[in-house]
Amino acid sequence: MLASEIETAILKRVIRPEIGDVSPEAAKALLAMGFPESDHARMEELSEKAQEGTLLQVEQEELDGYINVTISLRLCNRRRGFR
Repeated sequence: MLASEIETAILKRVIRPEIGDVSPEAAKALLAMGFPESDHARMEELSEKAQEGTLLQVEQEELDGYINVTISLRLCNRRRGFR
């Protein structure tokens, strides 16, 4: 299991999205969060390299980090019942 997978599993146990007890204000703040355009461009670049099979290990770790943050944000949003 990769470190990012472990962190995601831990966050899921902490956030417990199935409970749905995040305040409306907190949920709105979480939904407003997003990646800046520069990060979207970087994620696209890393994804393309991954599909081409040219991703370096350090880039794979960076891509895993983006995936982990995305999953974490989704878990937070699911806790309030947003998808």
